[in-house]
Amino acid sequence: MGELTNNIALTCDDENRRGGMRRVWVANKTNVTSFTAGVGIHTYTAVTMDTTADNFYEIQSEFETSSYLSEGSIENGSALKATTVTLKSPKMEKTKALAIQQLFESCKVVMVFSDYNGKAFVIGYDEFLKLDGAMKVQVSEALEEGLQGNNGYTLLFTGKAAEVAREYTGTIKVSTGTITPATA
Repeated sequence: MGELTNNIALTCDDENRRGGMRRVWVANKTNVTSFTAGVGIHTYTAVTMDTTADNFYEIQSEFETSSYLSEGSIENGSALKATTVTLKSPKMEKTKALAIQQLFESCKVVMVFSDYNGKAFVIGYDEFLKLDGAMKVQVSEALEEGLQGNNGYTLLFTGKAAEVAREYTGTIKVSTGTITPATA
């Protein structure tokens, strides 16, 4: 059980914050072994994958259409959070459809995402639930009737968490090399 040992202070930088998810990477939960928790701070500093061949894969979405929400609840004295990430990918077509179908058929995923404040976060894994908090994706497709109507995919990821999302300060291996998500 946690004891209070820190203040929650606001600085001038907090007044100039930005919302929005910038970039998103996912890995099959079966390919993630663990994350390394930072000492004394609420971070992860590294991820260990099952093999050196395992990667994270980027999911790009339209500007200002991605969101992350985590809603907490307390039942029988235990705190738990339902996490959701929504991503929109425009234009239904075969290349995206193949990748989305693979994601749809995957077990569950662990996600690392960056924001417009130069931070990255891990969801789908925490120190209590480990990989039991991984996220499942629901896929919706829309091709509206009007010429200017919606044409694309909506990906809704849902999972559980038993702690607040940890900031990620390390690197991840992606299909094109190794990157630092917070600065990528």
